[in-house]
Amino acid sequence: MQKDEDDSLILRPNTRAMIRTFRYFISFFLLLLAYFFVQRTVFILYQLPHSVAISFSEYVSSNLHAFILDVAATCYMLVIPVMLWSVLLVKDSISLRKAIWWYLFFVIVVSGIIHIVDLGLYYEWGSKINHKAISCMAYPKEAIAASLSSPVWLLLFILIVESVFLLLLYKKYVHPILNGSGSIAFKLLTPVLMLGLLFIGSRGGTQDKPVRKGDVYFSNNPMINQASANSFWNFINVLATEDAGDPAAYHIMPDNEASMLVKELFKQPADSTSKLFSLSKPNFVVVLMESFSSEVVGAFGADYGATPNLDSLAATGFIMSQFYATGFRTDQGMVAIESGFPAQPKTAVIYRYGKFEKLPSLASKLVESGYQTAYYSAGDNAFANTDAYLLSAGYQKLHGKDGMKVKRMALFGAYDDELFDFYLKDAASVVQPFYHLMVTIVSHEPFDARVDKFRKGNSLLDKYINTVRYTDNAIGDFIRKARKEPWYKNTVFIFMGDHAHRMPMNRNAWETERHHIPFIVYGEPLKKSFRGTVSSRTACQSDFPSFISAQLDLPHEEFKWGNDFMNGTTPALAFYTFEDGLGILLQDTSVVFDNQSLKIINARYPGMADSVKRELYHGGQALLQQLTKAYFELGD
Repeated sequence: MQKDEDDSLILRPNTRAMIRTFRYFISFFLLLLAYFFVQRTVFILYQLPHSVAISFSEYVSSNLHAFILDVAATCYMLVIPVMLWSVLLVKDSISLRKAIWWYLFFVIVVSGIIHIVDLGLYYEWGSKINHKAISCMAYPKEAIAASLSSPVWLLLFILIVESVFLLLLYKKYVHPILNGSGSIAFKLLTPVLMLGLLFIGSRGGTQDKPVRKGDVYFSNNPMINQASANSFWNFINVLATEDAGDPAAYHIMPDNEASMLVKELFKQPADSTSKLFSLSKPNFVVVLMESFSSEVVGAFGADYGATPNLDSLAATGFIMSQFYATGFRTDQGMVAIESGFPAQPKTAVIYRYGKFEKLPSLASKLVESGYQTAYYSAGDNAFANTDAYLLSAGYQKLHGKDGMKVKRMALFGAYDDELFDFYLKDAASVVQPFYHLMVTIVSHEPFDARVDKFRKGNSLLDKYINTVRYTDNAIGDFIRKARKEPWYKNTVFIFMGDHAHRMPMNRNAWETERHHIPFIVYGEPLKKSFRGTVSSRTACQSDFPSFISAQLDLPHEEFKWGNDFMNGTTPALAFYTFEDGLGILLQDTSVVFDNQSLKIINARYPGMADSVKRELYHGGQALLQQLTKAYFELGD
């Protein structure tokens, strides 16, 4: 009898210790799960005003699908508290108890910051934090400036409320349960058991492969899929993987099948291009207009009245009415028009020194045929490796804000009128023929330049329209002054958006209209038969090197990702990428698909059979697979 009573006395403390221990960690676990639930709900509510509406059932499904990543993220967070608590089991310590509290404080604030960054980033880019976003942090000034169009005070308010609420709940209901009693066996075995459970939870279960982001994708709506992807887990995953991505990420079909499908999209038939110019070697001034969407330009159907000068040039010039950017950043557009290499979903080739040097380039081809090349920007040429890439591409001179006597500065560089004035002075002694690339800057978010208020409001749309109107006026003044220069009569001016913008229609990143940009050709060498004409042929930025080369009777086989859009025998094709997806457009047909969910988000194929959608979808998958393969084959 005495023996049984002794055993009972030994068992009770261990039982009580075990109950307290599991109660502590279960409470901690559930509190973190609730925290992630709140974050996801806030993410959805924040994006809803400028996204596709969702039903309540989709909201519930998002939380159910997200559970596995929420568990994984919670397990990541609990590893350090379990390790600290393991020490507490051996010897109680007020310092260690405080350390657990301060660790939670730190990790919750960090998680909250990641969350609000994702709120703003998805609003702008259509993605949460990825390698492309992290690579931009190498330029903190520009990264901060780019975020200023977001409602900073609202985001900070969200951060504070979420963090304080969670910490108060932990302090009142969870932290007091922390206890270090129990037998030696208990103190040794329980931490092992806890860490084992955390390991299993962090990888999403006992299956062979750990949980991945695609496991929570279930919808045709990219926003709800992104909401399901836990922000903290996503950030850890990005840091834990190489920024080059996975060469097999888009491998859907055998390479020989994909290659055949892509070759059909980029046929190289016998040359039958329509020549736009009366000169065999005209000068070219290509102006990449920052964040110019077709939806804001009058010549492309907009009614904002923001572009009277461009509209006037278009009226006596030649325009491509269905021209598309391949990405949503300047560095992507620049590589597309210079090397014919399209934007990639998760990477940017311009950041990879071992890759971009191996790309073909239009400038090098033009230099070989006798052209002088130069680049003009009122911004920082070191940003996004622009200077290194362009020098590698064959530009003989680079001009940036540091070489100009700048009077007025916006966050990203000097005002556009100063850029154009500098160009006119520098071009006074230029040797013909020349090919010059210019990039405007004032219409870059956060639209902070002090320009005339064409629209009197202070909304983001008003600011966007006002900076577009300013740049349009600067272009008008530039052309009027250029007409007095001796080289003007031999010069072709090409005005093109470097990428579009979600404004003015608040577009999602995956929408086709989000990538629709103006393309206007103007100048004395333009044949009279093409003046005032519009081509409705579908084309995109990666076609540009083939177009210029064909106009000059130069071979362009090395530009494998584009077609000469003035050659009517080549496919009329445009495509663009976004976060883990692709949009592909043939004439009057289009398919947009998300690679994580392997679902078609949107499709347009009027008057055609349903099989066209599937055929185009299959071609888009092949294109994305071969583009990724080509990216990795560039080496490092």
